[in-house]
Amino acid sequence: MKKIWVAFLALVMVGEVLFSASAKPSLRLTMASAEAAPAEPITLMCAEIGPPKGYRARGDQWFAQQVEKQTEGRVKIKFYWGGSLLGVREMLQGVRKGVADMGMNHCSWMPKEMPVWYGLIVCPFLPKWQDPRNVVDAVWTLWDEFPAFRQDMERWNQTLLIAPPFGAQHVFSKRPLKGLKDVKGLKLRIALAPHGKAYAALGAHPVRVKPGEIYTALSKGTIDSADVTFDQAMRFGVVEVATHCLLTNLATGPGMITINKDSLAKLSKKDRETLLRLGREASRLMAQWAFEEEKKLRAKWQGKLTFVKVPKADIEWWIGLPGVNLVPGWIKEREKTGFPAREFMKRVLSLGGAPIELILKTK
Repeated sequence: MKKIWVAFLALVMVGEVLFSASAKPSLRLTMASAEAAPAEPITLMCAEIGPPKGYRARGDQWFAQQVEKQTEGRVKIKFYWGGSLLGVREMLQGVRKGVADMGMNHCSWMPKEMPVWYGLIVCPFLPKWQDPRNVVDAVWTLWDEFPAFRQDMERWNQTLLIAPPFGAQHVFSKRPLKGLKDVKGLKLRIALAPHGKAYAALGAHPVRVKPGEIYTALSKGTIDSADVTFDQAMRFGVVEVATHCLLTNLATGPGMITINKDSLAKLSKKDRETLLRLGREASRLMAQWAFEEEKKLRAKWQGKLTFVKVPKADIEWWIGLPGVNLVPGWIKEREKTGFPAREFMKRVLSLGGAPIELILKTK
């Protein structure tokens, strides 16, 4: 009986050895394969208000391609163009709540929600911001230097990813304009409140018209002029009707493509750093392409449009008109909240090449 039991144990041991030699490597291979299997890529939804054309769309698409390439496919960007996911008025809350992971916004749309950012358009007399490259550099400088500037956005559960520039705006008119005083009486399309106040001080009649409706409004005589960028003048057919351009060069401030902070946190540290770095690079590429586009348009329109430059002395006279300089009032309101408004605005004006002493003086 003892011999039979020993023989049985020997067979069991042999079986274990055979199983270990055959089954366990297979099991280890299966486990290793599972560990090596790549995770599903994360797709970030970006709500864009504009169409898939122009320098900003070009920058958007460059950004998406580089993100996918440099994260080795771990992160992808999907765009929803033309306000198809979120509209202008829905953007801030939509990105905050995660309806979209990313979204295109502008500092002028949220005077109450983001009052510090709104400060970037309170003074449109920033000659250096005629160059979109200077706008982008200024935004990232302010972002790095002023924590409260960042907090003004980040309290809405989002942070700055890309800062698309908007070009300076000028008056395109159906009738000849020799200078600022000729603006009097114009039915002038405006989009930004500080611009409207500035032109109203000259005797113009500001009218709100959506970009896509400017051409029709000019053709029908609802308006006879429009305060637009060169890019808008081209895209919306303004120059087909209004061939006289007064180069007022009013700054329009920056756009902002923000990203939901929870969406950003889902990425690995390496991929987060990649996204944020590429966002700054995309900002500067957009600015360069916008600058080049404006040069081409001006060259193309020479001989077809009349251009009149406004002298510096006339601009300073304009700033001094009642109701035009909104900066002192903005500083007073922001200082009530404890924000270093004067220091911040002084930096903005410096980066924009504005006449600081003239603008900061209070009456």
